[in-house]
Amino acid sequence: MWTVFDSMALPDEPAALTARFERRLFGVIRWFRAGVDARFEVDGRSTDARTEAGGYAEAVVSSLSAKGRHDVSLERTSAGQGGVWVEPADRQLLITDLDQTVSQPSAFSFWWRPLDSIEPFPGALETLRKAAETRLIVYLTARIDLVLGKTRAWLQGRGFPQGPILCRHRRSLGATSAAFKRETVALLRRRWPRISFGIGDRELDVRAYAENQVPAIRFAPSPPSPPPPLDGVRTCSSWTEIDAIVNA
Repeated sequence: MWTVFDSMALPDEPAALTARFERRLFGVIRWFRAGVDARFEVDGRSTDARTEAGGYAEAVVSSLSAKGRHDVSLERTSAGQGGVWVEPADRQLLITDLDQTVSQPSAFSFWWRPLDSIEPFPGALETLRKAAETRLIVYLTARIDLVLGKTRAWLQGRGFPQGPILCRHRRSLGATSAAFKRETVALLRRRWPRISFGIGDRELDVRAYAENQVPAIRFAPSPPSPPPPLDGVRTCSSWTEIDAIVNA
């Protein structure tokens, strides 16, 4: 099976495409193959690639000029359809974590629980829908690619605004969750400097935002541990409070 990852690009610049081929046993045991041919389809154009170590296939599609989401199709894709979001440099973004921020369960609980049993936090859907009227919502998560398809299905099924899901995998930035988020936020801010807010529940989330000069909101529905000594980090106990800040 294939997993196609989401990506972002500026208009008329080459856009990176990444997919991973694997076999699964009982849905958990995974093994990956090199030397498997891949054919990416974007806007009616085909780009061929072949998997390398770890099952990754990478390609580049040139000059996507139309703004918005471009579907990326790949034969035998079974983890939902990936996309390339083409956005101008002045596009305003809002970045949010997922686990225990938008969805209530932990990352591990999300993996094994049925989709219809996973609830969002009250107010998250309404807040992000309103924010999406003027901004692109970027879902930045340290969830591994094993649950990317389930994540796509959950967000779509719950009616959350469409946006790139940037998840951690072996070809992503950073070796740890903290490094992945810090380096991904840094890359996004260099190319799209108008990031209005970054939202997350953990210290590593707000550090990734604050250290890249992105206004950070720490979501803490229960009493949090002492907040990190970082300037500009606001703590909110509900999405109602977050809405009052991001959609003021």
